Amino acid sequence: MSYDLLNLPPKLELSETPKLVADHMVDLADIFPHHLVLEPSAGKGGIAQSLFYRLSDSSHNIFLCEMNINNQTVLRNRFGDKHLLETPNCLHLTDNQFDRIIMNPPWKHEIVHIKKAYNLLKDGGKLVALTHTTSQTSYVPSYVQYRQWLESVDYKKEPLTIPCGDDTLNALILVIDKDARRPKAKTQV
Repeated sequence: MSYDLLNLPPKLELSETPKLVADHMVDLADIFPHHLVLEPSAGKGGIAQSLFYRLSDSSHNIFLCEMNINNQTVLRNRFGDKHLLETPNCLHLTDNQFDRIIMNPPWKHEIVHIKKAYNLLKDGGKLVALTHTTSQTSYVPSYVQYRQWLESVDYKKEPLTIPCGDDTLNALILVIDKDARRPKAKTQV
């Protein structure tokens, strides 16, 4: 059986980004050594692990943001204090700071997190996000407005089916480029 991320039965949960998905997301981000990279809502570091492995020579430019205190402890133990931002809530960070953002946002609040992440990008930056499919099909007004916003930015989407035990989850990877030459998208959070 296949499920959408918003309609998961209680026994199914995507708590960590699978390694193959995280590796693919890092590849899509097209990261160079001088880039400042953020993983907001880092959880226990599934995406961060791929970032640190792939960017070992420039790992000093990787920053993590996480609100859950237990997950913060896990991240500190895995990657050290210097990578964990003092502001645990990525929604409170200052805009226009990062060259690349790779994220698996809290799917119940995906719209707010993705729009904030877009604002956190410098011009020319790139956002790669693992998201649910409901945002692309629902007629709920907030999702319709979200799709209209996506159409105003430079984005691509890649459908994805994630194995989860005997079941699967339907998801998308969004890749959003913040192009300085395009008119600024309205990104009220």
